[in-house]
Amino acid sequence: MRAQFRADGSCCDGTVREISAAGAFFVATDDVAASGELDAPMASPHGVVELELPTDGPVRFAAHVVRVEPGRGFALRLLGGAEARRP
Repeated sequence: MRAQFRADGSCCDGTVREISAAGAFFVATDDVAASGELDAPMASPHGVVELELPTDGPVRFAAHVVRVEPGRGFALRLLGGAEARRP
């Protein structure tokens, strides 16, 4: 599903795969992010991920980057699941 990760004023577009109640894997579509030179998660691992749900529209979660896979994307821990916000 389409997604966007934002941290410290930086933004990265992509898709989320392997989603669970606790986390997700963000597949970066931005060239810089896919190259492994991911500024936002490396500078600040705390941010917000916005997911575009197929039937319900966008929803936001506080998120923490727990692992970066250069050339692919990064693993996120979703924080405060019950406190997810709709924009």
